[in-house]
Amino acid sequence: MSAGLTINVDYDASVASAPAAFKTTVAAAVAYLESQFSTPITITIDVGYGEIDGSSLGTDLGRSESNGIDVGYQALRSALLARAGTANEVAAAASLPVSDPTNSGFFYVSYAEAEALGLSSGPGGANVVGAIGISDTLPFTYGTTNGAAAGTYDAFGVVEHEITEVMGRTEDLGNGDNTYTPLDLFRYSSPGVRDLTPGPGYFSINGTTLLAQFNNPAANGGDAGDWASSVADDSFDAFSTPGTADPVSSTDLALMDVIGYTPAGVVTSNPVATVQSVTASPSTGDVTTGVSLTLTVNMTAAVTVSGGTPSLTLNDGGSAIYNAAQSTATALAFDYTAQSGQSTSALGVTGINSNGATIQTTGSAASFSGIQTTLAGLEVNVPLISSLSVNQQLELVYIGYFDRAADGHGFSFWVEQDLQAQNGGQSASTALTNIANSFAPQAETEALYPFLVNAGTNLTTPTAQAGLSTFISDVYENLFDHAAGASGTAYWLGQITSGAVGLGAAILAIANGATGTDATELQNKVTVALDFTTRTNAAGLDGTGSSSASFLTVAREVLDGVDGTSLNDSSVTAAETLTTAYVSAAGTAASSALTASSDADWVGSPNPPVNVSTSNIVVDPGAGDNTIQFIAGAGGDTVMLHSGGTDQIGGFNLAGGDALNLSDLFAEAHLNVQDVLPNLNSYLTVVDQGTNASVLFDPLGHGGGTTVAVLQNLGSAVTALTDLTRHNAVMI
Repeated sequence: MSAGLTINVDYDASVASAPAAFKTTVAAAVAYLESQFSTPITITIDVGYGEIDGSSLGTDLGRSESNGIDVGYQALRSALLARAGTANEVAAAASLPVSDPTNSGFFYVSYAEAEALGLSSGPGGANVVGAIGISDTLPFTYGTTNGAAAGTYDAFGVVEHEITEVMGRTEDLGNGDNTYTPLDLFRYSSPGVRDLTPGPGYFSINGTTLLAQFNNPAANGGDAGDWASSVADDSFDAFSTPGTADPVSSTDLALMDVIGYTPAGVVTSNPVATVQSVTASPSTGDVTTGVSLTLTVNMTAAVTVSGGTPSLTLNDGGSAIYNAAQSTATALAFDYTAQSGQSTSALGVTGINSNGATIQTTGSAASFSGIQTTLAGLEVNVPLISSLSVNQQLELVYIGYFDRAADGHGFSFWVEQDLQAQNGGQSASTALTNIANSFAPQAETEALYPFLVNAGTNLTTPTAQAGLSTFISDVYENLFDHAAGASGTAYWLGQITSGAVGLGAAILAIANGATGTDATELQNKVTVALDFTTRTNAAGLDGTGSSSASFLTVAREVLDGVDGTSLNDSSVTAAETLTTAYVSAAGTAASSALTASSDADWVGSPNPPVNVSTSNIVVDPGAGDNTIQFIAGAGGDTVMLHSGGTDQIGGFNLAGGDALNLSDLFAEAHLNVQDVLPNLNSYLTVVDQGTNASVLFDPLGHGGGTTVAVLQNLGSAVTALTDLTRHNAVMI
């Protein structure tokens, strides 16, 4: 059996003026308390006469103060759950809720109680855990047991009262700053109703049986952790009556048991400290080479580390080194700095090396069997591109080239192209790079960078070099909102000029090397852009036609204020709010425009299928799968084709002058008409399907592609692209 509780007393100089029996009474009260508890800790308490720590007691019978620590609810709950020496300890632990009842408050735990619960190794050495003072003006009966002559107070009971407060028998109940004590958890307003607010309350171990009424300091003064006047003649009462003995009761001892002090006679052993959790700061993000973080191993009980410097082994091949200065008895801090060659999508702790150190509670080695932890969301040297979905990667390409979010039609087209490329055997990386490079010869790109129009394959001319420098600078501004710097510009100028990378591949590589706030800002921009594209596309706002200019303006504006303060920060929220306003306003305007549209032209998605009986009109069904039927007798009509769907067209009359207009189809794919015309059959293919003819479009100019229209019931009139072109049935 352990030696049990030991209380050392450090008398102030003021005690020299106390009655001779003063020290005898204090010693007897200390001996009594030591005899009641088997908890194997040693504490030192300062004792004063007429003062406490140099301050006068005034009219108080006695007063106490303690030193201690603040802990969170889960750490305190774990310490209380570990106690199972008595039925009261088991019942008390079972009453504790899983979720923090204080809404992320802190628990003040006196050093004495923290040692008893294994939450701290104490203040160290012979330092006091607290102090008490006994009045030098009020009359007392001094003795080695409880008792009080008429007109005097029970000194023995007062000493017991004050020492047990130093041991943790106090309540804070929020204290105006969300601070509580362990005893607060056992305060109830009625059976089953825990009450952590000042006011009337009852002590209960299991939450059901109310054992004694707490004092209400708001109404009566005194301390919230003392008993109310309804509990008569008790050492733990808030107020004492002259001429009455105030002993420690069985309920008092039960209270001390549930807050950390095991009764005498109960065999106890020092708790084995185990791993409660492993946390990281920062807790998410991509840690790149040279960047440091702190890993904290949170223990269920206080431990000491001596004789060496332990380290954590990590799943990226690295290690984290113990930092004694940043550690506490229950939270061991380890420093980690990412090194080149270390990489993981989720940093994990795989074990601990003692490196000669001893890590233990009093007499028991700590257990680290539960230290294996995966820290989801915390990456090490993961290239940014690899962490993005295909849709996010495509948005990044739009941002890099154009400093805007994608339009719905173009975006849908490139998503389909990526899918086809990967289904055709290309790797995800190759498919993305090819698509990114395909943005270079498009009309929007050439409008932004005119040197591309005539540069051809010769990028070494002064004009091309100046244009490339502008392009590189713009890419950095588009992605990160800052210039490339001289060395960055020179490097990428050389890479692109030599043909080592295309323009799109350069954008991807620049983005892939982003770290810190650059990486955060780019991820935030991608988030905003994808939100804009998704919602505007769902609302039918695709950036084509008369709305194109305003659409593209907003597609850039939503990215303007996005920053890299933190992932999904307030700048992202603000940008998404701008998207909401645009979609709402544009939707209202679009509704008005459709209502006022001319009867001569049909615009919109036909549902049910539209029948066209008028000649010489333009039919624009928009993106999607549409059905259009030309009635016999109509002629000279034009259908606007789009990507992102297949139009079923019946009654198409070649001889009557019907035509397919490809201008929107090419614009959505960002193709320059002048580049397409010489090799139209590489972009547009007609496939004979018997009585029908399918029109296929490939924006990369490789032939084939996706079906954008089916011309129905033409017999053998259309079997190839030339059958359309010789009838002037293709318009650009």
